[in-house]
Amino acid sequence: MITIDLIRITAFGGLKEREMTFRSGLNLLRGDNESGKSTTIAFLRWILYGYSSPSEKKLLRPLDGALPSGMAELTVDGERYRIVRRTSAQGRDTVQITHLPDGNPLSDDREPGMIFFGIPEQVFDQTALIRQGDGGVVDGKKLSDSMNNILSSADESVSVEKALNRLDQERVRLWYLNRKGGAIYELEGQLSDLRARERTARERSIERGEIEGALSEKKKLLAEHREKAETHRLSLLAYNHRRRLEKEELLAEKDRARIAAQSALRQARDGGLPSGYLPTDAFIDGIRERERALLRAEEEMRDAEHTLAALAVPGVMRRDPMEERLAAQGGAQVLIDRYRDSEQRAKRYTVLGVILLPVLIGILFLVLAGRERKKNRLLLAEFGCTTREEWQAKLAALSRAERARSEHMAACEQTLAASRSRASELRRQADEAA
Repeated sequence: MITIDLIRITAFGGLKEREMTFRSGLNLLRGDNESGKSTTIAFLRWILYGYSSPSEKKLLRPLDGALPSGMAELTVDGERYRIVRRTSAQGRDTVQITHLPDGNPLSDDREPGMIFFGIPEQVFDQTALIRQGDGGVVDGKKLSDSMNNILSSADESVSVEKALNRLDQERVRLWYLNRKGGAIYELEGQLSDLRARERTARERSIERGEIEGALSEKKKLLAEHREKAETHRLSLLAYNHRRRLEKEELLAEKDRARIAAQSALRQARDGGLPSGYLPTDAFIDGIRERERALLRAEEEMRDAEHTLAALAVPGVMRRDPMEERLAAQGGAQVLIDRYRDSEQRAKRYTVLGVILLPVLIGILFLVLAGRERKKNRLLLAEFGCTTREEWQAKLAALSRAERARSEHMAACEQTLAASRSRASELRRQADEAA
């Protein structure tokens, strides 16, 4: 409950140094014309809300040129407060609200009327004040009607019937009788749309987070693969360098052996051997023939080593991607068996789906059949084929190429072994002849 206990007018309009006390309930201001009743009401409004307009501010300026000032004391739910308002020389109002029991100031930027009554100035003027009737005479009936209007509608000029009509009009404006129109109906529609947009935005945010997480994983995996590729590249370079050094060392050793053999041959031609044996022309021709055979065997051995290394070392001789894909998946027979099994499952799922089509399990089997057919289509597309016959023909060709490669590698290994054996035999014969 709120009551205005006291007002003290220091200077306001035509009033100066006046003090009035009020009781709870209805208080009447009674006096002659121009005695200051309206000015007192304006002072109370000014204390609570300030000037309502510049014209009112100019009209209520003290007649003697003093600055407007005054105070009011209120009781709010048993607590007493004092409001002091002053107007400075620059025309600005300052308000100070004090809690009287402890003397602490109340910090709030709002006007005192909004703080204590919670209503704007216009509503306060219509509900808390009842003015005199026309002609300066207080009409008892009009006063009674105004009080009833205040009690029923919080407005002295609005009767119960008018208030009900206004409430009904406001209800229709906010929500029709069928609840299919009005401001509330439109706001609920907007609220539903906003909630749907919020759900969509939240789902998209989650999807974006998942995509960003997957992208981060892919980037991490790509960095790891690049690091591995760089390691393999460096390993391959080191391997090739080591192989080149080994070949150069082998060639240098062969060259030293050739130089030693030529020196021994020249020594034999010029003066015989240290043992005193003088070789004949037939012996020398035999040694030359063995030397040529040894050179041919060494050349064949180098060619076989080079071919075998080219076939065996990764990256030196690249295989067909289709062959690598075929080898990675276990060979042509494994793929054909997988395709055949998938095709048989697709047929079984199709038959079961057709039989059980009226029920959900039938649809499930049809979905499974479609999935198996999709797997087979992807398997065909992986090898660049559109039909099963074309795919099987390509697999057969790849298998033949793989077998030919294997046979070629086996032949190269046999040739290398034979060349090494022949070179070893020729070295032994050359050593015996020497």
